[in-house]
Amino acid sequence: MIAILENTYKTASSEKDFYKKLQFKKIELYSRNNTIVGVKLRRKFRFKTLGYDKSILQELNKNLTQNKRLNALKRIRQHQQNQEKQQSKGRERTRKRGH
Repeated sequence: MIAILENTYKTASSEKDFYKKLQFKKIELYSRNNTIVGVKLRRKFRFKTLGYDKSILQELNKNLTQNKRLNALKRIRQHQQNQEKQQSKGRERTRKRGH
């Protein structure tokens, strides 16, 4: 799913175009308060949790160059890696307590 989001982000010309391309790829979007906030697969994933916060999606509206989009994708990947590290730390603490 992350690869699909990255490829779609690279080719999208605007935030709305990003959403349309995801729907074209048969990815269901979900919204809260009439605002699209994530994708729905087996469960719901917020764009913010995946590293695609509102500011990054709004940058698409500014017609970024390819280089700037790649830099944005690097920031997203770093965000995702940080979340994975935090999740693994939480699992380690649980194992230590539970023995």
